[in-house]
Amino acid sequence: MKTVLLFACAGIICLCSCQRKKESKNEPVSTLTHSGSVPLVDDGPPLSQIARILPIGRDSIVVMDRSFQLQLFVNYRFEKVLGKKGKGPGEYSSVTDLKANGDTLFLFDRRLGKIIGYSLKTNDVFKEVVNTDLSRFSGFIRENGAFYFAFSRYEKETALEHSLLYRLDEHNNLRELGFHYSDLGSDKIVFAITPWVPVPMRAKDNLIYFRLPFSKRMWIYDVIKNKVESFKLDLDYPENTEDLASLRSLQDQIKILEQVEMVADFFMLKDRIVLWTAKWKMGGKPPEDCKLRFYTYAGIELAHFSVSPFVWHIEDSVFARWEVDTTQSEVQYPYRITWEKYKIASSNRSAF
Repeated sequence: MKTVLLFACAGIICLCSCQRKKESKNEPVSTLTHSGSVPLVDDGPPLSQIARILPIGRDSIVVMDRSFQLQLFVNYRFEKVLGKKGKGPGEYSSVTDLKANGDTLFLFDRRLGKIIGYSLKTNDVFKEVVNTDLSRFSGFIRENGAFYFAFSRYEKETALEHSLLYRLDEHNNLRELGFHYSDLGSDKIVFAITPWVPVPMRAKDNLIYFRLPFSKRMWIYDVIKNKVESFKLDLDYPENTEDLASLRSLQDQIKILEQVEMVADFFMLKDRIVLWTAKWKMGGKPPEDCKLRFYTYAGIELAHFSVSPFVWHIEDSVFARWEVDTTQSEVQYPYRITWEKYKIASSNRSAF
């Protein structure tokens, strides 16, 4: 079966975006430009519904479907299936998170408590770490040759001294890094039982940036100094969300949760951080009110504006998204991918 994913061309659309009032009264203008048209041909094993796309360089991506099948596309063509599903050595049963590091794809399977590194060139197992304690985590990153993990299932009864950040040492043992539940302060939503939510983590210049769910801050861990700092995010939260644990009804909690703007992912550009946020709906419904929020590394919001769901970063100010192509109904899950380039300019701020 062949599925053709097209990079569509379009014109230039100008959008108005918001800026913090403290910086300037002038609102910057956000420009969205669609460019390029390159077919991505899938003649490999059939994919079920796409769950995630991970960019590997400029023209290559790893596509994961709902069954956790991983396919590598190079130069817009199917190259190979990555990894092997199972419970034996070098095999995985589910995918909690994916990270690319050079020529290696690292896969985190929290069900089996393991991390596997597959060679993107040969598909050989480059590294495998097994530790049943890894099942506690929902996000990971590799920096300076070490794996770091964030714990996110904190709730009303969680002890204040409970560690939220860990490093895997050379003997594959988890080490606490001095960042505790008490450090979150009151700037969070508290649940009686916290739902499982992925934790996006990125690294840049010996700094690990991570977003804990239901916290209104971006957290930054300095690998060299072993120190955690943060800055506040200007997210859309309904009133009285600090203590949902006091609500007896699960349905009441869900109703409030669906109004919370959550950070689904974020991307590290040269001089700014871009957050992709959304309000998630229960029951497998698509997210709503999706936005890109542009911040400086000092924590100053530059702009934000609405975008389509399922966005990922390619390079510089170029982003991409995937969606079902309804014009190819004879294929079970026909997708197209569209590049989108954003620019911000104003009277007191230069363009990207």
